[in-house]
Amino acid sequence: MFVLTAAVVLLGALCALDLLLTFGVVRRLREHTATLEDLLNRGGAAPMGPAIAGDLPAAGKEVGPFAATTVDGAPVSRELLPANHVAVFLTSDCPSCKDQVPALRSWAAAQDRARTVVVVDGRLADPAELVAALSPVATVVVESVDIPVTEAYGVHAFPSFAVVADGRVTYSSLDFFRLPVAA
Repeated sequence: MFVLTAAVVLLGALCALDLLLTFGVVRRLREHTATLEDLLNRGGAAPMGPAIAGDLPAAGKEVGPFAATTVDGAPVSRELLPANHVAVFLTSDCPSCKDQVPALRSWAAAQDRARTVVVVDGRLADPAELVAALSPVATVVVESVDIPVTEAYGVHAFPSFAVVADGRVTYSSLDFFRLPVAA
């Protein structure tokens, strides 16, 4: 009987130790997840060179003044955009940008076209593929050296997605699926 009691006590102690170690592992995983999300939101998760790496616009940043023309020939500026919109920043030489286009296109098709603004960086590569895919469902601007729209929003990473309310960035991310719904 003594051997059976000792075995049960030893088994209980081992289970308690295992439970404590499991709690420690879960705590460390939560810390790592928070660190990775912070890196992802700051744009430091996957730097791809000087033109792509960088920080995202901070929440509360006011969109700066800019003037551009859409691919449809319509003028667009900070004053002409809806007070609440989603701004998307893509570049043709970014594989991650191209990967998110189908989901972005499906999402934008269900939204008000004027409230989805896509800025395609046309300085490094031909933007025709992205423009063709997104211009039917969004307001598309091709950025050139003369049209610094990314600077007005404070974007230095691609792809970038920003929710703007009343002329200020309320949320930004490198991942389209992390965006909250725009008001």
